[in-house]
Amino acid sequence: MSLRLVDVHCHLQHEKYDGRLDEIIEQAKRKMDFLIVSGANIPWNRRAIELSTRHPDFIYATAGIHPCQNISDSEFLSEIRYIEENADKIVAIGETGLDHFWDTDENILQAQRRRFEELIGLSRSLSLPLVVHSRKAEDAVVSVLESVLEKNDTKNDMNNVIMHCFSGSKKIMERCIGLGHYISFSTMILASKLHKKLAKSCPVENILLETDAPYLAPSGTTNFPWNVELSIKKISEIKNMDATELLNQVYENSLSAFNIGR
Repeated sequence: MSLRLVDVHCHLQHEKYDGRLDEIIEQAKRKMDFLIVSGANIPWNRRAIELSTRHPDFIYATAGIHPCQNISDSEFLSEIRYIEENADKIVAIGETGLDHFWDTDENILQAQRRRFEELIGLSRSLSLPLVVHSRKAEDAVVSVLESVLEKNDTKNDMNNVIMHCFSGSKKIMERCIGLGHYISFSTMILASKLHKKLAKSCPVENILLETDAPYLAPSGTTNFPWNVELSIKKISEIKNMDATELLNQVYENSLSAFNIGR
């Protein structure tokens, strides 16, 4: 079943993989079709692009600024220029978004929103998908995305949006689906009642799978990209559907969401 496995969001740049990254990538190649290494800060963006260059057609990169990144406005603008200059080496902008878990100060949240809106604009100007972080901020994130669509009058003016590690309510998920967004389920699906409930009601055409590795490990230690296979098995049980059928649909969703091979 593993030949079409895809992890649409992992962080192989993380120091937890230092000293064994080549071995991990080779193991992933034996188990998976491709994976996406997501940027989230200045060094991680460069490392993601470096890995995708070293492993073409297996590792793809995204580049963005995580909402909790404490960088100056000049550093932020410089990174936007870097992303623009390297747009041909990435498949999406992100991760970016809002985070109301770590940050609660109103001034910080306003700065998060301003930068999120700028990166949405970058996604649109470069015609690249958008990978969205929304921890404890799902309603606020969707409201921003809805406001962008209202300003531009048409859903078609927004590129594909991937709701990374989505953990909001069913109602908010339905708003996302109504906007045509993809819902990316992490390996939290293996234990979380909320995520199981969301997966049960999410249309299979909108489902993507990720590990967020090395985070969110099923065993509580270190996560690895191929653990998406565990999520396939769990969601197929939840939705009472054939695991191979689900695998094939999620694979096609992944290609479409990131315009890979299209």
